[in-house]
Amino acid sequence: MAHFSSASSSTSCSMVSWRVVAWLEWTYPSQVNQIYIYTKYPTIARFTNFLSVRDLVRHGGVQRDGRMGRGSRFVIRHLFPTRFTHDLATDRGHESFALHPSMPFNTNSIRRISLDSAGLVALADLVTVAERAALTGTSWYTDVLLLAPGLHRQQDADKVNGGELPITGAMHSGYVFRIENQATVFWLQRLGRPGHLVDMRVGLPIPGTLPHPLISACLYAAGILCTVACFILLGIIHDWWAIAVLNMLVLARAINVIVFKRRAVVGWKGALEPGVQGDLLALLSQDRWIRLRGSVDDLKRVTAGQWLRDTEPVEGFAIAVATLLVYSAAALAANASTVGGLIIAVLLLVSAGLLGLSNAMMTEQHIAGRRLYQVDAPKWYNRRLEMAEEMIREHGGRRDWAVGMGLVLAAEPDIDDKSTIASPTVPPKSPQIFTLESANSETRVNKQRVHRGPYCIPSSVADQQVDDPTLLLAKLNEIFETDYTFGFSPSLKPILQDCISRGYDLGMVYGLLRSWWPTLSHSPSLRFHFDALRRADAEVRSRMIANRMVVEPMTPPRRVWDLYSNRVLPIWAFKTEFEGAEADADRVGRLFAVSHAWMYPAQRQDILTRINGGKWPVPLPKDSSLDDIRIELLNTGAEYAWLDVLCLRQKGGAESEEALRAKEWEVDVPTIGFVYAKCQNVVIYLNGLGRPFEETDSDLLSPRHWCNRAWTMQEWCFAVNMTFVGITQDSPVLKLSGGHHRNLAASGPPEEGFGQQLAKRLANRDVHTRYILIGAAEMSKRSAEGDVDKIAGMAYNFASFDQPAFYYEVPPGMEKTELVADAWLRFVRCLSPFSRGDLLFLFPAMGEGKFKWMPSWRQLLEDAQNLTTGGRTTSIQLDGEYGPATSAEQNQEEDYSCLAVLVPDCQLTGFDEATPSPSDTSPAPVRQGLVTFQANADKALTFAALAHHSQSIPNGTYHLLANLGHYNNTCRFWVVGHMDEEDRFHKISILQSANEWDEPNEELYEALDMEGCQYKDNRDGHITSSWVSRVKLA
Repeated sequence: MAHFSSASSSTSCSMVSWRVVAWLEWTYPSQVNQIYIYTKYPTIARFTNFLSVRDLVRHGGVQRDGRMGRGSRFVIRHLFPTRFTHDLATDRGHESFALHPSMPFNTNSIRRISLDSAGLVALADLVTVAERAALTGTSWYTDVLLLAPGLHRQQDADKVNGGELPITGAMHSGYVFRIENQATVFWLQRLGRPGHLVDMRVGLPIPGTLPHPLISACLYAAGILCTVACFILLGIIHDWWAIAVLNMLVLARAINVIVFKRRAVVGWKGALEPGVQGDLLALLSQDRWIRLRGSVDDLKRVTAGQWLRDTEPVEGFAIAVATLLVYSAAALAANASTVGGLIIAVLLLVSAGLLGLSNAMMTEQHIAGRRLYQVDAPKWYNRRLEMAEEMIREHGGRRDWAVGMGLVLAAEPDIDDKSTIASPTVPPKSPQIFTLESANSETRVNKQRVHRGPYCIPSSVADQQVDDPTLLLAKLNEIFETDYTFGFSPSLKPILQDCISRGYDLGMVYGLLRSWWPTLSHSPSLRFHFDALRRADAEVRSRMIANRMVVEPMTPPRRVWDLYSNRVLPIWAFKTEFEGAEADADRVGRLFAVSHAWMYPAQRQDILTRINGGKWPVPLPKDSSLDDIRIELLNTGAEYAWLDVLCLRQKGGAESEEALRAKEWEVDVPTIGFVYAKCQNVVIYLNGLGRPFEETDSDLLSPRHWCNRAWTMQEWCFAVNMTFVGITQDSPVLKLSGGHHRNLAASGPPEEGFGQQLAKRLANRDVHTRYILIGAAEMSKRSAEGDVDKIAGMAYNFASFDQPAFYYEVPPGMEKTELVADAWLRFVRCLSPFSRGDLLFLFPAMGEGKFKWMPSWRQLLEDAQNLTTGGRTTSIQLDGEYGPATSAEQNQEEDYSCLAVLVPDCQLTGFDEATPSPSDTSPAPVRQGLVTFQANADKALTFAALAHHSQSIPNGTYHLLANLGHYNNTCRFWVVGHMDEEDRFHKISILQSANEWDEPNEELYEALDMEGCQYKDNRDGHITSSWVSRVKLA
């Protein structure tokens, strides 16, 4: 509101009218069309199309009406383009005017300023948008709301490097090349300083953190908010032309963003080299030097191949449309009001400033899923040669990369060094033969007495502690019969120094380098490579557990026993020519896995040994030794072995080591099955680790015998190649037959000797891995330290993919019974629907645990043996999609359902009398009864059913659940139960259709509309029967 007054009443009206109309003219210089002046008197003056105040005065618009007196009130209303009111009030001594505009701001409230060409600001050839794309490596969808000059030049982001592709040397391999990624070069140019070496790293983004500093993100967000605010302001003042211009710019930005994201897809980056560390030196113009370090695969991601692929014809057309939209917007901006043009111009300028500041605040570049960041302050050098020589020294004297880059001249080696350099093409000498003898001269095991062969160093050699790199190299040359020098392989000295700093003895150093020794001249950065392998292995194991599930069960073991060096090594220590999963399979495929049963605690002893670095005591039978076991395994043909007491962390270590055991077991124990399933050979000690296999020492009824232990079940069932060891002259003769699914046979009179009894116990091993009821029946006859061990012993056999991670010791706040129940629930969750279907349709009783549709672990163990005798069906071989499935995700509660035939209100008769409980040799008598249900409104159907169990089912009305499956298998197995108020099916017992397997019940099929619901017709999901539904299981 504005007030005006004058000192004299004689001139007040003229003065006031002047001021009011002048205000109008200043606000609306070209749009004052009509002004009406109202008084309390009938006099009305009308003025039309006054262009200035002078015109208004000349036409008498400000003449005071002589009839006006004090208290007169003038009301001036401007009718176009908007309405507002001026009130003129007179009082004693002065006159005041009140201005009440209905709109506080107007599109033409700025005088003598023309912004008709404000849209041309968008055409400014700035590179801010292109630089943003280079810094982020791609484009974000939120970019469409950040409108800055040069937005139509986003596709020129591959020119931000100014055409420079710096020469780069791979200091770890000697290769010289150029960095082809323009965005990476731009980032290096930005960080580089003349005469300085900038140290940078390449790695994965840190999860859970912003990709850029907070201030940079805030500036970026401010630019987006400015655009939104301008849209709102232009809408308030109804400047539709200005809004149209902004929409055109947003559309052009959106087109560029979409095309850019399509072009920035990661393409060819060369062959993968997992675990290999790289070290690059890039020479930029103006003597700027950049050092890039990280894994070779990460370095390839940011330096090799195309960053932005060439545009396709459709993309080129889209870019042209976007460019024309920007130019059209600049042309049409002249139609906007003065204020609208000002808003557009200010928005473009402010957005450019905010985006430029946001780019300047970035401390990392993110590109191709990797981040590039500076780690230390730039290091200044007097000469470029000083920098090159320092890098050469750091890489063990390797200089071929520096020669290729023109940093140094090719220099001849010293005379003393040349005389000792061995050529890689010179054939090695004959290896030294070592002899290993048993310390027990009375051993009865044939293969434990002596072993002679190359590279198998005695413990007296392996135990030597050598702290001098030169002496250590000499001892390794003596073992390998080579003449390596530090000049021959630049990586030798760094890796030997690293091993010494870690406190490794000769055996450990020999074991780590043994598989790499023949190609040492081609492994210039072995120390960095080993560090990368350690990190890669730790990273794999860190992501194996998710929600207490092992999501990568086909992971190789953490440690192996190198029989040549007699040391326990990390799995990555022996070289393989493969990568990824093939490398894991190759390493495991070269192992000999030892299968044995632990003896009673009173029969074994814990020993500390340098074989595993003394990290935990190794439990062994008192009459056995690791040296004798090593000799026997070497004589069996093993080079690397997996033995649980050495390779799986055991109890009793130092406090720091013991703290790691529970964490390692969570990952390592569930993956033991992978070792026995994929290893080269399984060697079996039937009478205890390292002990002789003789009948006099065997008690097949002992719960500690190999045949009766829970863990050996998976070791026997999965083994492809098996060898019985501990053989003496008095050992029974055992033979394996039957191809891949072998059975055990023994010589001698049938059913009489020890060998025949043993063979009978180990027969039919293949079925234990296929059918859960048979597997549970077998496990019920075996013993373990606890029920969790039994469940874990079955997990690898029956889990579909993920493996459950168990608690092997009762955690605080949990009872032992809860520990078993928790393990069983996790086991069932990992089962395939195939196996869950057997638990639902074949187990005769309601579950006593959390779920009613499946038995508890106790119920399964107690009844599984009876369920597999007397020709009973041991598996319905349910098709996967028809078994109970779970919808549980992460920490959500399990929720099982089953796709099946649901028949409500069935009348059951004939199953109400319980029969005698079955035994191992005599199954329960089969009972036959009748099931009646209303097939349709006019017909009730009755069919015969059988109960192969002893449980009573009182006569009455129930809901029945029948299985879907292959052909005649459909509707053969029935679950009796009832539905609760939450529409969940509560299992009570089971029945089986009385018709023969090859004689389907056609009448029943027709009543349930089963035609077309067989698996062969339904695999695409075309179920037509209204009786079929997905039923929730209680």
